[in-house]
Amino acid sequence: MSYNGSMFAAEGLGILLSFKNLINCSKESDLTFIPLSPKCETKLYLIWNKYQTFTPIANKFLEQVSCLFKKIKALTTNRQRSFPCEKNKGCDKKDTK
Repeated sequence: MSYNGSMFAAEGLGILLSFKNLINCSKESDLTFIPLSPKCETKLYLIWNKYQTFTPIANKFLEQVSCLFKKIKALTTNRQRSFPCEKNKGCDKKDTK
């Protein structure tokens, strides 16, 4: 939805309040990201049904997101230097199937 709002903001029809890096604010863009002051933070949750059956692509997406969350948690808690998902499937490894 941020993309739609960015189209209106780029045309001068309003402003957009969004998370950083969701829309193009590069030098080539007519838009500028200005962080809120004082800093405003929020938590993000991904929620799904416990016994949900996913399509193969949705399942792969969930695996990637879970792996990235584990990496972020490990980095922020500074408890470990290696990541459990790298030993098995890996976040950055391509499927060989």
